[in-house]
Amino acid sequence: MKFRSAVAVSSHLFLAYRALPVGLALCVACAVPNYPSSEDGGELLPVGSRDAGSSRPDAADASPPMTSPDAANAISDDASTAVEDAAAALADAALSTTPEAFPLGQYAVLTRFYGTSAATGGGWFGEEALALAEVRRAGNGLSMTLQTCAYRGRLVVPLFPLIDYTVLKPETFPARTLQLVIRGNTFSTLGEPSLIGYQELTDCPAGSTQSHPDRPWLASGRCSCPSSNLPPTSPSDCRVIDSDSDNEPGVTVQFNGGAENFAHSRMRDSSQLMFGVIAPDGHHSAQFAANFDNYQLSCAREPCSRGSAQVCPIAQNPVRFLPLEARAWTCSEVVSAVDNSSQLGLGAITSPGC
Repeated sequence: MKFRSAVAVSSHLFLAYRALPVGLALCVACAVPNYPSSEDGGELLPVGSRDAGSSRPDAADASPPMTSPDAANAISDDASTAVEDAAAALADAALSTTPEAFPLGQYAVLTRFYGTSAATGGGWFGEEALALAEVRRAGNGLSMTLQTCAYRGRLVVPLFPLIDYTVLKPETFPARTLQLVIRGNTFSTLGEPSLIGYQELTDCPAGSTQSHPDRPWLASGRCSCPSSNLPPTSPSDCRVIDSDSDNEPGVTVQFNGGAENFAHSRMRDSSQLMFGVIAPDGHHSAQFAANFDNYQLSCAREPCSRGSAQVCPIAQNPVRFLPLEARAWTCSEVVSAVDNSSQLGLGAITSPGC
């Protein structure tokens, strides 16, 4: 069964590739599959579409992104509107009177989305992420915690060989917990941003340095305390950590294809799920509102190339849920279950639909 597009709420990392034109940026999060057709055994229509007369999306992170200079930012127009209208969504949260409509338990959540970049001369990227999600009660409502289990993408640039890239240890991303806002049989999410590859500090006075011999990328063994609250843009910033325990700053992405490289990046992810539709059998669907700030801290082959890209509209970035049996799941088991399922699958990343 083919899908048109899905989404991964844990992390979307814009990463550039040194061997490609300057200004190219990739998102390492998800890609767009194809909707199944009647030939696949049944027709699946695009889900969560906004009514023609509707002027307000469901919900999104109420805080605008904190943007670092030269960071590769992905904020769809839909997501920008959602941020502006988030106050209205919060005011409507009282409408979440039917949490029982969303079955509790564990799910595999598959996300795919596309983006384009004028800097690549018509190039595009597609990404897909698979997360293990658990929906549980939280006070009078419901929350959903997502742990990324797989993260890969593809970059296509005219006259260049295909570049495939993979986050080496996505299961080391911090789990992200989102509030489910439920209205009848529809849902969206609200939640704080997720920090990947760095952390906030409260005991690091601006202009001072600290000793960190546990961070081998620091030549002097010392890091610099930040002078602003913007996300870090240097591996020597004291907030930068080794999220995947490979002795490199941030998280590591491996590039293969026309050339090879490793990029070490950090990310601030404020993305949300919107226009979700609850299915009685647990095969829920939604759309992804991309809103994140990513930066390459270092690359195995320097210098890193940085730039921005445009994410496709959220209507082309669906999310698919696959209910899992009630037991303790590992990320490797979730990946295997999805690959072997006729309901979902990590599919081929094809050309964008935007």
